[in-house]
Amino acid sequence: MLSAKESIYTAHFSTINEAVNVNLLDSNLKSLVNDMKSKDDTEIKRLVCFLGGEIDLPAYAFRDKLCRINSANLNTQILIRGVDNLIVKPLSATMAKGYNESFSFVNTII
Repeated sequence: MLSAKESIYTAHFSTINEAVNVNLLDSNLKSLVNDMKSKDDTEIKRLVCFLGGEIDLPAYAFRDKLCRINSANLNTQILIRGVDNLIVKPLSATMAKGYNESFSFVNTII
């Protein structure tokens, strides 16, 4: 992850379950989120996720957490695999239909 302040942050998960299970995700990201908040650096400009050496879409729970940390992260640019090539989409385009409209909280603490 590349933040708006040009810092690079990484999150590592040993298993897919750690990345998709909300309870495990919260505990695994706690120190990363605390570090980002202590630096007032919670807006993420760019994001790329690797799974098994391939570019992949980050887990929905992870993307949701980024939005809960800072609502501006709905605009985070994510590198994802398209049909024939790699493409960049805003995080908001990868969320469930209506997610943006129902996003009524701002900078909720996780």
